[in-house]
Amino acid sequence: GKIIDTGTHRGGSSLALSYNKSNTVYTYDIEEYKGGIANNVRNVPDNIISHCPHSILDLMRDDPDQILSSDIFFVDIDHDGSDEMQLFEFLLENKYTGMLILDDIHINCEMKKLWSDIIDLDVISFDVTSIAHRMNNDGTGVIFIDKSHSLIEKIRELNEGLYE
Repeated sequence: GKIIDTGTHRGGSSLALSYNKSNTVYTYDIEEYKGGIANNVRNVPDNIISHCPHSILDLMRDDPDQILSSDIFFVDIDHDGSDEMQLFEFLLENKYTGMLILDDIHINCEMKKLWSDIIDLDVISFDVTSIAHRMNNDGTGVIFIDKSHSLIEKIRELNEGLYE
């Protein structure tokens, strides 16, 4: 499907998300970290389209349909919680139907508060840290605003399967 990857950095997430060649990954970052994905990944796959430097917050204002039409929206930006919450509120207000993935939900107090605030809302959320981001236990959260999304049960099974 169509995947938006924010906070491209060196391109690791984009590369992982592009593994399935039927996906098209649109990457956004405010700056090309040490040359961006092109200088950090040999042979960037054809299904990755890089937009550096380009702020995802600017895209939210200038071309909201680019975000809202995505199947997966992967957010790995400032980690101060405020921009992440602004994006989340935008998705909530516009009844986003895709899967939102928040990276680093346990990395600092601000992100822990953001995650706590989100799980208190009327959305379906999963802390998938144990299957998605174990490095330093920084954390990964998956959120569905659309409660009828076809992947909810699969994520629930994967997440619960670890504790049986």
